[in-house]
Amino acid sequence: MILRSLVDLAEREQLLDNPSYQNVGVSFSIALNKQGEFVALADLRNDSGKRKQVPKILSVPKRTGRTVNDQEDFLVDKSEYVLGVEPDGKRSEEKLALRLGLFRASIERAYSATTKEELTAALAFLNSEDQRQKCIAAAVELKYKSNDLFCFEVSHEYLHDLPEIKQYWSELSEPDADGASHQCLICGQMRPSVDKHNQIKLIGGSTSGISLISFNAAAFESFGWSRNENARICNTCANGYATALRRCLDSGFPDPKNPNVPIGKQSVVLSENLTAVYWTDYSDPSLLASVESIPWFDDDAAASIAKQLESAWNGSPSGSTEGRFYCLFLQGGQGRATLRGWHTERGMAIQDNLREWFRQTQVDERPRPLRYLLNSLALKGEGNKLPEHFIRSLFLAALFGRPLPLPVLAAVVERNKAEKSVVPGRAALLQAYFMRCTERKNYMGLVPDAQSNAYLLGRLLAVLQKQQARVNRNLNKNITDRFFTSLSTRPASVFPALMSLARTHTSGLKNEGHFFESEIAGLLSGVFPIPKTFSLTEQGEFALGFYHQRNTDIEGAKSNKEMKDAAKEIEDDAK
Repeated sequence: MILRSLVDLAEREQLLDNPSYQNVGVSFSIALNKQGEFVALADLRNDSGKRKQVPKILSVPKRTGRTVNDQEDFLVDKSEYVLGVEPDGKRSEEKLALRLGLFRASIERAYSATTKEELTAALAFLNSEDQRQKCIAAAVELKYKSNDLFCFEVSHEYLHDLPEIKQYWSELSEPDADGASHQCLICGQMRPSVDKHNQIKLIGGSTSGISLISFNAAAFESFGWSRNENARICNTCANGYATALRRCLDSGFPDPKNPNVPIGKQSVVLSENLTAVYWTDYSDPSLLASVESIPWFDDDAAASIAKQLESAWNGSPSGSTEGRFYCLFLQGGQGRATLRGWHTERGMAIQDNLREWFRQTQVDERPRPLRYLLNSLALKGEGNKLPEHFIRSLFLAALFGRPLPLPVLAAVVERNKAEKSVVPGRAALLQAYFMRCTERKNYMGLVPDAQSNAYLLGRLLAVLQKQQARVNRNLNKNITDRFFTSLSTRPASVFPALMSLARTHTSGLKNEGHFFESEIAGLLSGVFPIPKTFSLTEQGEFALGFYHQRNTDIEGAKSNKEMKDAAKEIEDDAK
């Protein structure tokens, strides 16, 4: 089902114009005249805005997917094959000469088959040391890298785009039709199987690319079958699913209808080694844009996302209610891409889940991005270093409406105790946890009538901190710094000390003393007897009660100040 839906995506978006070609990033184009003389080296890279130059995506002859062997790619390859040099000095002169010879021989075979005049220009260039040295000097000036790809152009036309060259390569790449046809696992047709699957570039994987399907060790083989005989897939389907994955992963993948415009990626890098790839079987740009923005949107983009999803609130949902949304979790490695999860749901359900997630994680009157929530759980705010299953669980909660697992609650509680505070990100996760996993469906902001002992004692600590600040604002350690951890785990052991401090602070206040006495008494009326210990869930409720009360007090103080400032302006105007 995974590969079938990817092939469908490639066919629906018309990505399979020529199965023997593939879209890859090319960094440089070697411009030649018809005599094979070097004219210029065109830099095809674009600045991505992230201190990184991104190669231009071109449709080139399908690459061999080599690993360590000496194996040339046709017409488009790295400098060690095209120019006989490489910038890092890792190859011997003999090895570089061998690889240059292999590249030249592939073009000679193409010329013998096609007699295409433009190929003689490339051969003349490859046979001329002087012309290659001119190109090498230009490449050094442009600071080329060992994995940069070079192509050729003659008379302002790429050699690999010439119709005769495309025809030659298509015929050469076609699997041998010797009667050895097998049923394709994707399309079900009797066709010759591919020997090697196309590679994709994935975070955490080899820079040259990795395969999603690979049988490169005996441990992966069964029934005496060798390599990809264990999963027979025809050339069309193998090219289809790989092209669809590259289209989703690459932000610069060209739109087949307008090659000069990128089609836009459909994937999110969740950690240093985990990528979520997603697509639909129908057109819904607003949903796809919203999913891409979950981890990254800022305050300004939040309003935009809400607007994109607004149509369903008004009874006019975008897209098809029967269409499916697909999400694939991939992990990069040196040998192959590893599938870490596969999920599908109706498109409209995804929209509903996103709206609910944004609602539940809304604190301080705005939703919080996933990256902010993850950073709030990690030491030094490095959320990308959290365990990958942890990050994946939050992403699934947002998209598929899954309950937050208990380890999320444990991580929130432990980080609260370590920092002796509750920040908005962790408060947002607590709200989502209790509303999804318990009967506490109204934990959105302060809940005045909450009956939970833990929630009430959390509110009490916030009130006591406010009272202490009225008496003395210049303390190195406030009451929260001293008692947050103990009160959230063993409340009965520190309650007498808290009440003693409260009486001391009340005596130091004049008019406000009675107000605090009344508020403290109101909170404690529903608590007695004070619990000896709190469970993990109760510790989460304690933290949420503390945050809600503290945030309400802060917002109230801001409102009072604004009212006083407005009254003063009115008085000044009257004068």
